[in-house]
Amino acid sequence: MAKAGTSSREVPLREPLPVRDWWLVLGMASVVAAVYSVLSLSRLWRFVAHAFDAGFVDNILWKVSRGLGDVSGLTGLHHFVDHASPLLFVAVPVYWVAPGAAYPMLLVAQSISVGLVGVAAWLIGLELGVDRQIRMALTIFVLANVAGYWAVVTELHLTSFTVGWFALSIAGAFRRWTLRWYWVLPLIVSLGRIELALGVVIAGVMLRKVSPPHARVMMRTGAVVAAVLALWMAVAPYDGSSVGGHFGYLHADGLGGLVWAMITSPVEVLRVVLNRNLFDTLLLWLIIVGVVLPIRGLKWFLIAVPMAAIPILGDHYTADFWFEHYWTPLLAALAVAVMVTASRVALDRVLLFGLAGSTLILGWAVAGPWRPLAPTPVWEYGDRVGAVATVDRLVDYQGVVSLPDELVRPLARREWVMVTPMPFACDLGQLFTFVATAGVPDVVVLHESWRSRVHPRDLARVESVLATSYTTIALYGQYEVLERRPGADPATVEQCDTVHPQDVLDSLEPYL
Repeated sequence: MAKAGTSSREVPLREPLPVRDWWLVLGMASVVAAVYSVLSLSRLWRFVAHAFDAGFVDNILWKVSRGLGDVSGLTGLHHFVDHASPLLFVAVPVYWVAPGAAYPMLLVAQSISVGLVGVAAWLIGLELGVDRQIRMALTIFVLANVAGYWAVVTELHLTSFTVGWFALSIAGAFRRWTLRWYWVLPLIVSLGRIELALGVVIAGVMLRKVSPPHARVMMRTGAVVAAVLALWMAVAPYDGSSVGGHFGYLHADGLGGLVWAMITSPVEVLRVVLNRNLFDTLLLWLIIVGVVLPIRGLKWFLIAVPMAAIPILGDHYTADFWFEHYWTPLLAALAVAVMVTASRVALDRVLLFGLAGSTLILGWAVAGPWRPLAPTPVWEYGDRVGAVATVDRLVDYQGVVSLPDELVRPLARREWVMVTPMPFACDLGQLFTFVATAGVPDVVVLHESWRSRVHPRDLARVESVLATSYTTIALYGQYEVLERRPGADPATVEQCDTVHPQDVLDSLEPYL
């Protein structure tokens, strides 16, 4: 029985990749990117993309491209203070030229990024001397993993947008790529979010024995970008934070106060950490990545800790779900870990193929899109005809609108847009402080099932406001378009309190 591979010290550095292997690896990655592009773009066509984060990103980038500032039209918060994701600025020129095509192009770029994770895995396995057939099996395992599906069909996120570049930056260190250009990779990742920059620093620390020069580039790039973003978030205009809302239970101000509050309030932190949903997610991820396959490379999962700390330590209950973007960096870690393990552990090929195949099947079975709590089934249709007619009527209207979740993205390119029942009631899906900067909506669009989207405690009030202040001007399939009556000044809810996890559990009870 041949060993799966040997340590990197026993393998010539930068072994050339055969041309046929280039075509093979790039072909597999391209197929994955194409499939995920079709799936994510079809969500736009079928009107099932969500306001958060599809409409959220589309709105803020359109506003920036039009010189309307970085205050989100959905939340009233400064986006580039709230999330500090300067990488999004690369899309602004596209919004200048072709705003309608910009968001779909970003989705395709995100799918390509997920495909690149497989390329990175292959390169790392090549450098570590992993047997070609085993390298192929593990690359397929990474590319076909259910984690990739959730990275692309839960809207656009910086974690998914950069996951492939993160994996490639680690692969580049293993392959000793030219430092003159190499620094661009960790820079791309670090500019995504401050948590990703910290992940880059952690990756740099772990690469010190692989290639000290590349490790230094990783650590310095991540640290500098993280420091700049932290400084920006400290001095820029601030009026609340959706991210900070995860830690509202600690009642702390600023990052320093947050850390101190965690140290001095361990019982409160444990109360948040010890919840069933988080345990379910951690168990599912153990199944998704396989327990044996990355066993000798487990330390690489530390690169995902800065992002994963948000759902683990925060009390935003729905963030704990396995399909949320906070967990996506685990996919990049998996690409490294499986190849490191294959280079250190002698496994029979048939056994390894069986482990990889059964793990994929089990992962899709227990964490796939057909689970009751999964938010994005493989194929789902709404009232496309009614949605198209409604969008056609309002696409050129630039007043303030309040829309059903699924219509926010196609109508997000305006200064202000709200998600019904906002601003007349607090929606369970909006777990952050909402400042009604936009004022009262001029047009409200209701889906025929809108009452099921309003918390029972708010329903009577919302019905009264709509009945007295708005009148129906059009009906399109399942959608009703209401316009504010002249002189009407309906009362709004200007601030939504953070929803208690039990309220979320109650709303999910039919599916649990």
